[in-house]
Amino acid sequence: MVVLILIVLLAGLYFQRFLCGMKKRNAVAIFVLNLFLGWTLVGWVAGIGLGIHPGGIQQTFPEVWTCGKCNSEVHAGDGFCPDCAAEIEWDTR
Repeated sequence: MVVLILIVLLAGLYFQRFLCGMKKRNAVAIFVLNLFLGWTLVGWVAGIGLGIHPGGIQQTFPEVWTCGKCNSEVHAGDGFCPDCAAEIEWDTR
């Protein structure tokens, strides 16, 4: 039982960089980098940098957009334009 707890704790420490960056857009890349190169100094530094870096990694969008059909104001997360009822396709690339 003690060995199992020790393994879980060590795995948590090893994947700490991934746990910091789980909600980022590139979480899969952080996980793969951590899995294969996390034991090296370069992989560790790159993983922690990607995991905790506040800006540049996670893309941000403005709160207000304009509808492509009627040019009215559309708020982030709306599915349809409030004026012309056109479906809004959010391009998050």
